[in-house]
Amino acid sequence: MHSALRRSEPLRGDLLHHDLLRRALLLALLLALLLASCLGASVLPASAADPRSPTGSWSAATPATIDQGELEALDVREPGASSEYDRDDFGPAWQDIDGNDCDTRNDILTRDLSGEEYESGTGDCEVIVGVLKDPYSGEVIDFEKSKGSSQIDIDHIVPLGAAWDAGASEWTDSERLAYANDPEVLAAVNSSDNRSKSDSTIGEWLPENTEVTCQYASSYVSVSAKYDLSISPADDEVLEDLSAQCG
Repeated sequence: MHSALRRSEPLRGDLLHHDLLRRALLLALLLALLLASCLGASVLPASAADPRSPTGSWSAATPATIDQGELEALDVREPGASSEYDRDDFGPAWQDIDGNDCDTRNDILTRDLSGEEYESGTGDCEVIVGVLKDPYSGEVIDFEKSKGSSQIDIDHIVPLGAAWDAGASEWTDSERLAYANDPEVLAAVNSSDNRSKSDSTIGEWLPENTEVTCQYASSYVSVSAKYDLSISPADDEVLEDLSAQCG
């Protein structure tokens, strides 16, 4: 089905440990999805009907089915790049690359939050108040910028470090800048989970909230396909298993 290239491997004990953790996580998620199916739950975006997840938000707009054609077309190989990842390689954080006089972070806050209010004089750009139905935890976050912007992070579904090892190291600076600020790659989430995820791929990390497992997998595949990013054998195994559950 897929081809896989090999590179230097970690110590056998470390590999076994990570494999057991990954399999335990996947088993728990598959059991949760199976239980939902047995209870008659439909596979729909978890927050599609939630007023705190407005139309167009990641939670409301991301499909809960994995595009099988896109998944099958992804290159499967062990991750790696000829040089070390550096955040600066993707340009300064949160640029206004779409020319709407508002930076990407605030564009995504506007898209994903409800009840937002803006700093006066910023042309409805700088979000200072809003409500996020957090997809990763399932909790509701009452965002107030005056309490510190660290309540909410903007997550790259395929993290920048993972993208670097999956092909982005070969891109131009402008291509990496566009990726880092592409709304299709981004979601507003709680900062704790985003920082826990760090640069982990889908074979290493999934949201605690199993209601969005299928959406997260769907988004991961679509982003990887759009940017011709490879996935690891562990990613492929997780996505193939989820594809059978998510449709």
